[in-house]
Amino acid sequence: MRMYGVSPLINIKSKLMSSQINSTFRLSLLIITVLGLLLRVTSAYFFPNMIWPDEIFQTLEPAHRLSFGYGIISWEWRDGIRSWVFPGFLAGIMRLTAWMGEGANGYLWGVKISLCLSSLSVVVVAFCWAYRTSGILAAFITGVLCSVWSEIIYFAPKALNEAIATYLLLPALYLGIYSKFRQTQMGFFWVGCLLGTVAGLRIHLLPTILLAVVFICGKKWRSQLFPIAAGILLALIIFGTVDAFTWKYPFQSFWLNFWINSVEQKSHNYGVSPWYGYISLLWQAWSIFTPAIIVLAAIGARRSPILLWLSLAIIVTHSAFAHKEYRFIYPAIAMLMILVGLGATELLKKYFPPELTSQKIIPTISTCLLIWIIPSVGLMFLSHQTHWYRSYGNLMTFQQLSTKTNICGVGLQEIPPVFSGGYTYLHHNVPLFILEKDSDWQQWQSHFNYVVSKSPYPPNNPNYRKKQCLRQACVYQREGSCSPIPGYHINQVLKAKNE
Repeated sequence: MRMYGVSPLINIKSKLMSSQINSTFRLSLLIITVLGLLLRVTSAYFFPNMIWPDEIFQTLEPAHRLSFGYGIISWEWRDGIRSWVFPGFLAGIMRLTAWMGEGANGYLWGVKISLCLSSLSVVVVAFCWAYRTSGILAAFITGVLCSVWSEIIYFAPKALNEAIATYLLLPALYLGIYSKFRQTQMGFFWVGCLLGTVAGLRIHLLPTILLAVVFICGKKWRSQLFPIAAGILLALIIFGTVDAFTWKYPFQSFWLNFWINSVEQKSHNYGVSPWYGYISLLWQAWSIFTPAIIVLAAIGARRSPILLWLSLAIIVTHSAFAHKEYRFIYPAIAMLMILVGLGATELLKKYFPPELTSQKIIPTISTCLLIWIIPSVGLMFLSHQTHWYRSYGNLMTFQQLSTKTNICGVGLQEIPPVFSGGYTYLHHNVPLFILEKDSDWQQWQSHFNYVVSKSPYPPNNPNYRKKQCLRQACVYQREGSCSPIPGYHINQVLKAKNE
């Protein structure tokens, strides 16, 4: 006996279930993304810090110089081994947001908010990747993890090439592997553009990019390789063209950087680590949670092995260089966190409902937050003194001085210029002086009226009065004006020191 009308009822039920899943997906992603943004902006507000001078002097300081006409020039920019592409982008944000606050406050917040928004690509990709791999519960667990994990929050407001490269690499991988975007030649071309931009920002990621292209193309490489390669080539040509106009030769910032830092080994002056250096750095960063992170990532790799291979490629590639910094492998850290979320899902599935409806969103969010916030906050406190407050006093002091109208010169005592915040935070076109010995005071004291000192003691001049001290950065001021000093600039001093 034929059952009339059953098939339409099944179709209607299927459409209703699909609509409910889509609604839950969108609502969940919105909540997690908003949470991530709030945490990142809050972190940027309460914890302005600088652990690497490159955060400012390779990106923000040249951007400030491009926008406002003055800034400190480090040796990398004197030698021409950096690209102007990223600083040029930051310079545009500075000019557009300078009105948002007094002194340096406006454009600093404009830049930080823009970077925090960019960093949300990690959260969005983590959520979508986990959803396509293991379902809505995995999306929740992984999305919340990448939203609240302390390392990912810490990097969010930082103007680092490695961070921006991460924010572009993960979307490129997702679009190339999972999205409907990949079903057209133009889609693969735009994936190639993203990958090429990643290479332009961080050329050391090129082996990882090549591995990603092989995986994305798979057996269909004949039809997919050309548009991806065309996109990569176009992005790199843009970087090379910018070098041709801003330096002497096309791609100068690529090959000259490699020559000076790797062949001439100038980067060795800033530290040399053994081949296992990144293993030690990861252990220091994750502390007692390292075994759990490794186990969960290994379990998650069963669901998405490509993320494990790419993260290992990043770590191995950078391990070949003697100079190692934790920020260099940040793209691998973001990938490993996605794997951790997938691994945790595999272990927790039996304890959670298989389907996540809109009524269960709040309880699930609360559970995920509890699971991830405890280790995240724990790691934050373990690295409290070494990361989250590094250079806090220097940066905040310079930012506060940017609102003063009576500054005519600033002396730096026991604070290296590279940890001062530079003109990016000072935002006054006044001379800076490095006060290393008594003779420096005798020579320059009439040319500045503010001193920023690491020591909470009065400077070698009774005319200076202490105004405030903020985490080992004390401000002293004297009344009166400054004697002009034609022809002097701190860049001349730094050039003489080859800094």
